[in-house]
Amino acid sequence: MKRTNRFTTGTVKSDLGSKIFQVLRLLLPKSDFARARLAQVGLHLLVLLLALAQTAFAQSKMYFTDTGQLIVRANLDGTGQQDVITSIVPDPGIALDVAGGKMYWGKDNGIHRANLNGTGVATVLSGLAEPVGDIALDLTNGKIYWMDRFKANLHRANLNGTGPQDLVTGAIDFHEGGIALDVAGGKVYWSEPERIRRANLDGTSPEDLVIFFPTDPPNFPRDVALDLSAGKLYWSEIFAFGIPNANKIRRANLNGTGAEDVITGLDEPYALALDVAGTKVYWVEGLDIFRGNFNGTSVETVTPQRRL
Repeated sequence: MKRTNRFTTGTVKSDLGSKIFQVLRLLLPKSDFARARLAQVGLHLLVLLLALAQTAFAQSKMYFTDTGQLIVRANLDGTGQQDVITSIVPDPGIALDVAGGKMYWGKDNGIHRANLNGTGVATVLSGLAEPVGDIALDLTNGKIYWMDRFKANLHRANLNGTGPQDLVTGAIDFHEGGIALDVAGGKVYWSEPERIRRANLDGTSPEDLVIFFPTDPPNFPRDVALDLSAGKLYWSEIFAFGIPNANKIRRANLNGTGAEDVITGLDEPYALALDVAGTKVYWVEGLDIFRGNFNGTSVETVTPQRRL
């Protein structure tokens, strides 16, 4: 369905020269992993973490950074905002371990963690070769996965930072992509500039699922998210040359077949997350957070940044 009720005030166009990002993430209830997503924006950093975290909160919450200085949590409609962590200026990657009461994020070529209330900040990994991009947690096997910030290389380590491993390397530079885990199915999914791929959790048997190049004009994926209950892969898709209202959110079967549009007529949808129980898809455009039904209806603005 084409989006018609757009909220445009304060929207910022991005380009590959801008290295400030937006991130949208969803931690599903009773999930074994936390989801995190990376997206690019021109001026301000916005990190959204949607946590359907009944195990930690009385109701569902979302976490986001406000102008790159705070991690804030709020209700899914944007009300009830509370500052959780101040002045950390994180890199894009962030993920939640609700059962363990921890949050993880990337900063200064390393990965750090703290309690969900912001106390107990500690370094998990430091001295990495590249800045950290997207992050995902495999809590069943005690692993943290991450992508390089400007490449589609994949890595993992134990949750305490020991045993780092390079899983997939040699990717194209200057790509801010997304990563998603199917722990039960033993697969990791990620996006590259011209394709969406998956591999075993140890990085073996990589395969292409959706190929994007060549097209005219070229289009490519940004973020990815999984609805494992329905066997669906979602992604945000944009044109390389920023054609207004020509971008979309799409989905396919987990093997890449049966691709279809979900929401069309978007400017630049980057960060992506799914509320499977509520049948909602959330995404970030410019400085704003939007959501819509899985059938493409009822698109609405959830919350813009508070202090621009």
